[in-house]
Amino acid sequence: MIHSRSSSGASSNTTSSSLVGSTESSPKTPKSSPSSLVSNGVYYKIQPCSKCWKKAEEYQESTCFCKECDLYLCKFHTKTHLKKCSHHHIFPHDSVQNSLVSPLSLNTISPSQHQPSPLSARKKPPKCILHSVAINTVCKTCQSLICAACSVDSHKGHDIFLIENIEAEEKLKMTQELSELENSVNEWESMHGLEPNKTNDQCQFYLNKISKMKLRMKQQSNEFYENVQRVVREKQEKLNESIEKKCLEYEMIVREIATLKKDVKLLYLEFASLSDMSGYELLERKHRKYYKTLQEFEKIKLLFQFTDISDLYENQLMDLSEIVEEIRTELEHFSSVSNIMKRRVIPRTIAYSHSLEQQENEKNNLSNPYDVKISHLLNVLLVSDYFNSRIMVYDLKTKKFKGSIKTFFRPHCLYIIEEDIRGDAVSSPKSPSSASSRTSIFIGSNDRSVYKFNLEQLLKISIIDKQSQFYEWKQSSGIISYPSGMTFCKNSKLLFVCDYNNNCIHLLNSQTGQPIHRLDQSTCGINFSSPWGIDMTLNGDLIVSETGSNKIQIFKLSITPESPLATGVNFKNNYQAELKYSFGKSGSSIGEFNFVRGLLYDKVSRQLLICDSSNKRIELFDESGGYLHSFKSEHLQGPYGMCMNEVNNELYVADYSKKKVHIFNVT
Repeated sequence: MIHSRSSSGASSNTTSSSLVGSTESSPKTPKSSPSSLVSNGVYYKIQPCSKCWKKAEEYQESTCFCKECDLYLCKFHTKTHLKKCSHHHIFPHDSVQNSLVSPLSLNTISPSQHQPSPLSARKKPPKCILHSVAINTVCKTCQSLICAACSVDSHKGHDIFLIENIEAEEKLKMTQELSELENSVNEWESMHGLEPNKTNDQCQFYLNKISKMKLRMKQQSNEFYENVQRVVREKQEKLNESIEKKCLEYEMIVREIATLKKDVKLLYLEFASLSDMSGYELLERKHRKYYKTLQEFEKIKLLFQFTDISDLYENQLMDLSEIVEEIRTELEHFSSVSNIMKRRVIPRTIAYSHSLEQQENEKNNLSNPYDVKISHLLNVLLVSDYFNSRIMVYDLKTKKFKGSIKTFFRPHCLYIIEEDIRGDAVSSPKSPSSASSRTSIFIGSNDRSVYKFNLEQLLKISIIDKQSQFYEWKQSSGIISYPSGMTFCKNSKLLFVCDYNNNCIHLLNSQTGQPIHRLDQSTCGINFSSPWGIDMTLNGDLIVSETGSNKIQIFKLSITPESPLATGVNFKNNYQAELKYSFGKSGSSIGEFNFVRGLLYDKVSRQLLICDSSNKRIELFDESGGYLHSFKSEHLQGPYGMCMNEVNNELYVADYSKKKVHIFNVT
């Protein structure tokens, strides 16, 4: 259907014959013509030569365009056309396709000298290569410009308009779209530090910066590997010196043995005529030679700590291929700039939004909230209401109060694991599937215990009787004194529990609650001072906040997942924890803490958010411990625990002193 538009913008149908008009005498569309030419009109990437196509229906790629004749020409027909019409303006093919104004130098194809006009000077629309009539129609179905004959042929039934009828509307629309694009580009440039209308200058500036950075980073790379080579050479020389020293020791032993054998032979000669010797001569030779030779023999026996003489020369170095592979593996990390490039960190921006509403019934208001966690699968926000011995439940989306779960203990820290049907932790909160998943909540309490509940069941049943046993397991064997913070390792399925009083971290089997190991001074040389908050980075490093020392410690963990859970092997032999770095100290200046509490590792920005409770603020650091920013608000009085909603970037903070849970927007 072909539409035309009146000046008022209304659409009306126009008969195909009125559009085709004089096209009846025009050549019919060749059966062998490429369909792509029809569907994309004259603006197809490679136009055929008009003369070759018209005369022999032969596809010959065009190289030029004649403005006066509206013809695309191949190399051959360009030359013949210039001979006949030397005054015509010929454009190179690329300038037609890309709307460029640089003309073709005709010296390369003809001695005729003339200056062609730019393409923008052309007023007449070009002719359709198939029908030799003017392009006067637009097919919005195919987003192409066509002639009237095309509209009733290959574009029959499409959404078609006459260009002259929609020209004013398209100009207005194009003006609006260009304005919107300009605003979007300016906004994007401002967002990324580019000044509007200075992009080209800035791009060159940044290209120069990148070139300098490339030279600087290559220099750093060369220095690094030169240092590695220097260290390797030093160790090689040290090893060779050690080999030299050891071989000298062995050579000395062999020479001592040779000397002993010679002395023993001489000793035998001294006593060859023993029966004829006088007493004096016997004793004189015994004291002079025998005892000396005997001492040399005892000395040799002490030196020769070997089973066989071949032990002195049949030695070789152990197989070093595994060590070389370990070194290669370690260096592999440094062979990609993505692994070691220190990126510029832009601190997260935190803005107060609101706090959870106070309830009309005062019994449903918070009293000293200790921690806060969320479940995407169950759409709830949970708060441990310490002095009221209960868990408060809110709708995650609306933040409306839903109810409370009465506990027979005062709850401290919370941790929620959302698992699929196989027991693997759900990796993304954005696409949970409740049909194939389950949610577990771990609660550390002041009765020196850690509990595990099925959260869905817990929400259905309020615990009102101490005799009720709804938990899946309870760890209260006397090893835990004050559980203050928890996190979970997906690889090993271990629950890490900070013990504030015992200055250690307990590792529990998350499926059974069985104690697996503990991290402290006695087991792995880690000295904790009242550990409180705990979390884990994307690469598995453990982050711990210590209230006793007001500092943060970050450890590199090495865990054999299957051994402690499946085989019961002593976990100590399958575990390593190495301090990478620590930061912070007591005080109120930037980067200092006063009564540090909970912490959060933001997986999106890879930044640490730390509750600096008595300083009434949240401090931000990069994952290497570099200070970024401090956030203070009149609403914060004593932040204890927090969690992040990664779906909408909301930060929930349990304010123990103000008895509220605050909600902040994080960007």
